[in-house]
Amino acid sequence: MKNIIDFLTGNPLILGIAVIVSLMIVLSFARRIIHFLFVLAAIGVLYIAWVTWHGGDPVEKATKAEQSVKGAVHKGDGMFRSIQGLFRNDHPTPDRKLD
Repeated sequence: MKNIIDFLTGNPLILGIAVIVSLMIVLSFARRIIHFLFVLAAIGVLYIAWVTWHGGDPVEKATKAEQSVKGAVHKGDGMFRSIQGLFRNDHPTPDRKLD
């Protein structure tokens, strides 16, 4: 890793090219996320229109969905904490010898 950093800092032209390529990758990813959010918003509007068209109350449906999501989050909270505990310990165990 030190070699790459030294190489990039020693060659400003290559550093500039690497920055441009990195920005293109980041912006491409951000554009995909924004596109995905627009699709989710469109699906939400279509769902509200569908519920209203069939005589339902969108607010009532949203409240039921909110309660369902809250219940799922509370059920998964314990599992999430145990997964976090797996990654929290970054120190090697004392029994292992690192070569």
